This record gives sequence, C-alpha cells and structure tokens, in this order.
Amino acid sequence: MVLYGPASSHARVVVLVNGAECELAVVIPGPLSPTGYLWMSQIKSGECGAGPGAALAFTLDDAPTSETLGWVAGGVPSNVVQGLTLVPLLVSWTHRWR
Repeated sequence: MVLYGPASSHARVVVLVNGAECELAVVIPGPLSPTGYLWMSQIKSGECGAGPGAALAFTLDDAPTSETLGWVAGGVPSNVVQGLTLVPLLVSWTHRWR
C-alpha cells in the first residue's frame, strides 16, 4: 500500500501497523502539495504484520494523529491527489510529563 500526503520539509512521519511502529516515511519535494513537500511510505504485504485487516495509524513529529485506515493490497489514499493530511491529536500535558 502506498501512503502519502502533504508535510512540512522537516516533518517526521511514522507509520504504525497494528499499533507498532513500522516505518519512518521519507519527505520529498511535492510541487502539487499545498506545503511544497510530501511524506511518502510504502507498506508491503507481510511487512510489520501488514495484510488484509491490518490497522494503519500515524504519528507526526512524535504525536499521534487522527488518521487511521485499513491496509489494502495495492491501495492508495482515497483522495489520490491530496493523499492523507495528518492532523496531530491534542495530548494533555499531564500525560506527556508522566
């Protein structure tokens, strides 16, 4: 499955498969991206337990994001042009300091 979306030039995007860190995405120039950059990752069948029914999630700059989806062989984001726009979830300061 090919995953991508807009990012800042210094973004750190990690793809999680079934809750476990799997792959650090690369950030490349993307002239059609609203930010000028895209993060990109490819998760193949069997990689980190990926396969039908596997849950994908993401972190952006070490914060969990709101985006989740199921792994699909040969799949791409439903918005093929934009990709996945990752939005960090708010994490309480109390939680971060534990």
